[in-house]
Amino acid sequence: MKTDNISQALLGELLCISDSKWVLGHWYVKVIPNGRSVPDFSSMAGMAQDELGQTRAMLDYLEQSFNLPENQLEFGRSIEDIHSMELLDASPRNWGDFVVTAFLAEQALWSVLEGFVGSSNVGLSNMCKKFSEEGYFHRLYVDGWMEALTDEEKQDAIKAMPKRLAHARQWFNFGSDLLNEKDVRPWSASECREHFELGLGNLAKALSLGLPKANEFSGSWDGRRRRPEGSAMPAGLWEYVLPTTEAAQMARRPLAESVKDNIDLFVKSKKVDKTEPFFEQ
Repeated sequence: MKTDNISQALLGELLCISDSKWVLGHWYVKVIPNGRSVPDFSSMAGMAQDELGQTRAMLDYLEQSFNLPENQLEFGRSIEDIHSMELLDASPRNWGDFVVTAFLAEQALWSVLEGFVGSSNVGLSNMCKKFSEEGYFHRLYVDGWMEALTDEEKQDAIKAMPKRLAHARQWFNFGSDLLNEKDVRPWSASECREHFELGLGNLAKALSLGLPKANEFSGSWDGRRRRPEGSAMPAGLWEYVLPTTEAAQMARRPLAESVKDNIDLFVKSKKVDKTEPFFEQ
């Protein structure tokens, strides 16, 4: 595995994106039954597919780039090693809270992906450009949900906004801007943050409120995972994202291994227990 500072910074930053998409995709899956219309159901299903597909693609890219074992990043890490944004830790309390959180998460991810477009790493640039384009359309869907909020749902969204927005802003505390200095990420951390803030205009307009000013984070911060130091997603969310039941763990095994464990495609199985009926083919 590569150990130089630039490689480690890139690994950490891309995990912040992929792990956040991983959790956001599961949010969409969970919330599908709460959609307000058939278009809501179909759009959330499509958005979940995009987020989870992009997660898998980014994890595959990282495993190949860093010579990591296959599936290690998806199945071989503990909850403390996940880089997902704190914004998505707490489940939505209502539809207004969900729409606000989805908007902030999509805007934050879009802003950072845009920062990698034009990278000196051409493969990385092309991947991020593709994901950014898909994320733009996600934003359009969420804009539509905001415009359709009822008065009661708007009040729920306004109530949820301060805490959700604070978490989203904290996510832009990169800890280091080494990737920008080496032209791996053409945008600086401050430019990514500015892009995020500019996109909040639609949210403020839809909710008819002014946005609070950003406050400096006062706690201990893990710049690599972009989360409060020592924090992790809630255990219930982790179990939903990566269930630990025996059946789920078996399903995670590479196909080549699971086939050997369960069936033999070429040799007819032999009967061991002679006391049970056996009918010759």
